[in-house]
Amino acid sequence: MLRCMTQLFETTGATAAIAGYARVAPERGIDSAPNGLTYAVPSELDDLRIGQRVTVPLGRHDRRVSGVVVERSETTEIDADSVKPILARDPRGPAVPADLIDLARWMANYY
Repeated sequence: MLRCMTQLFETTGATAAIAGYARVAPERGIDSAPNGLTYAVPSELDDLRIGQRVTVPLGRHDRRVSGVVVERSETTEIDADSVKPILARDPRGPAVPADLIDLARWMANYY
């Protein structure tokens, strides 16, 4: 019985359910991260694509905000234990085409 109870409260590592990482541009203006913020992609969102809208935790109080995925990667330079996970897809509004994100990135670098 004790063994079963301990299994109920076991915590798995944060990397166990991670399907990679994504840079997300939150809809709140964040000047300190012009390339977006890095979030962990949960395994249930493994098919997440660039341009799709998501809900992410932002700030110390993990305020839920909408954002757009601007990049996907398998690894990150940030300590994986400090990366917050994407909470969910955001069904409000259409996805942004990937080529439009590329154009916006080019314009930001040019100007």
